[in-house]
Amino acid sequence: MRYTLDFGNPLPPGWAELTEDDRHRHWTAFTDRVGGFRPGVTPVSWPAIAEPTPSVTFDLTNAGGTPASWSAGLVATLGRTLATWLPRKRINGQQCQ
Repeated sequence: MRYTLDFGNPLPPGWAELTEDDRHRHWTAFTDRVGGFRPGVTPVSWPAIAEPTPSVTFDLTNAGGTPASWSAGLVATLGRTLATWLPRKRINGQQCQ
C-alpha cells in the first residue's frame, strides 16, 4: 500500500535547479558583495554579513506576544517604509500624500 504522494519535480513550472557552476558563481558574487557570509544562531557568528552603507534596519520585535500582533506590526512597518520610499504622485500639479 502506498502512503506517500509522488510530487515529481518539487520546483514550480519554469524553474530549474542551478548547475554546480552556476551555484558557485552566484554564491561567490553574493559573498563578495556582503563581505563573506557566516550564517549562525549564536552571537559569535553575528553579524552574518557586512551590512552595506547606507542601509536600513527594521525592528520586528513582537511587542504584543501574539502572531496577530507581530503580523500587524510587520504590515505597519512595511507600509511606512513604502510610503517613505515610493515617489509622491502629482495630480493637476499638486503633490498628493
